[in-house]
Amino acid sequence: GINAEYGGTTWHSMSTQELDFGALVEQERAAAQAAQVPLKWTSASDVYNGLQRQPQDGGSRMLLFDLRPYPETRLARIRGAETIGVMNGEVRVRGEGGAPERFICSGNVIGIVYDVRSEKDDPSPMLVEAAELLASSGMQKVMCLAGGYTAFAQRYGCMCIGEDFNEEHVQEAGRIWAAEILVGRLYLGAATVANRCVCDALGIETILDLTENGITLADEEAAAPGEGSLHCVHLPAHADPESRLPVLDGLKVFEESDGAVLVCCEDGIRKGPTMAVAISMVVKKLSHLNGMAFVMKRKRDASPDWYLQLQELEYTCLLYTSDAADEEDSVDLGGRRIIKKKNK
Repeated sequence: GINAEYGGTTWHSMSTQELDFGALVEQERAAAQAAQVPLKWTSASDVYNGLQRQPQDGGSRMLLFDLRPYPETRLARIRGAETIGVMNGEVRVRGEGGAPERFICSGNVIGIVYDVRSEKDDPSPMLVEAAELLASSGMQKVMCLAGGYTAFAQRYGCMCIGEDFNEEHVQEAGRIWAAEILVGRLYLGAATVANRCVCDALGIETILDLTENGITLADEEAAAPGEGSLHCVHLPAHADPESRLPVLDGLKVFEESDGAVLVCCEDGIRKGPTMAVAISMVVKKLSHLNGMAFVMKRKRDASPDWYLQLQELEYTCLLYTSDAADEEDSVDLGGRRIIKKKNK
């Protein structure tokens, strides 16, 4: 360096070095990412189940925010989603004709934001910014939809509306559908959802009917046995919790079904959820309490009442992997055989 003294003040001139602007940009980007709150993610299945909740079910409201261009969302979007954009550091909702309008949030709200793919490993800068801005707007929680609109539409096209869909499809999308308990495998609802439209859209091949009198399928819905047919198994169950639910028979029906199973009862609140808890306990290896929490998280109005029978499934049934179990007194679920202990 060169030292020079002017009027009693010494100035130090350092050797000239070429700055690496690329490295500086990377450093600033890394620092900004480190300062950001990590994004929270949710699944397409959770969003699908959220669309089935009603105000009377309690809990937070779910609002969907679509970051795709307005012309795209007009053609196809998730039911109830708002098209948004980020302008000058603020979120704007696309109103009538796509005009940006100020966004105001109030109440107990969980926001779900997404773009075309919403990649967890490499989220777009706009998705990150939108999530941060929505979080600062007063929402209780903001989450990003893993896989974005593309993943949701591929799995749950029945919940999408827009100009690309006919009126009949839009009307069906607005109804209450079955809750998804085990992704692509187990669904739960009232008897009113046990129809060909719902079952075809969700890939359901077997209906496990727990109503007392049995549901009635139209002739065109109950096709002849074979590919594409809808198989209905009626296991009548009384609403009295003092009665017994046909739990082992229901587990056997689930195990023997190649496709997804819909469990239904009159209101979809008590008998059906109890059966869904039993199936979840076995498939997910859960206690009866964790099984109840698992099902009730996915269907908020569920109220399984057969506690003692669920406890029996947990404490008096032996769960293990065995090929030597007695076929007549057991149900084999993917290699995990449930054997009911016999009283001595």
